Amino acid sequence: MTQFTISPRLYPAYALPMLMVTIITATIMPSILAQWDRWKSRRRDLVRKVLHLQKKLQMRERGRSLERADDGSVFKHRIRSLSLDTK
Repeated sequence: MTQFTISPRLYPAYALPMLMVTIITATIMPSILAQWDRWKSRRRDLVRKVLHLQKKLQMRERGRSLERADDGSVFKHRIRSLSLDTK
């Protein structure tokens, strides 16, 4: 499979550092993954809050447009456009 060979007397010099790296990685990875999961859930919650606030803002804007319609401004424009069409 590979052409790379290590002399038997150098094996401990390569094996021990690789073993330490493996142990340290296995020890640290769960905490890194837990922090990443917490970050993702906070980000998901933030996106939900932003979408909720956007919906609230859209509802508020719809309410304002209805108030304008009650005040007659929409109907004034409609009457004005009808008067221009008849001329």
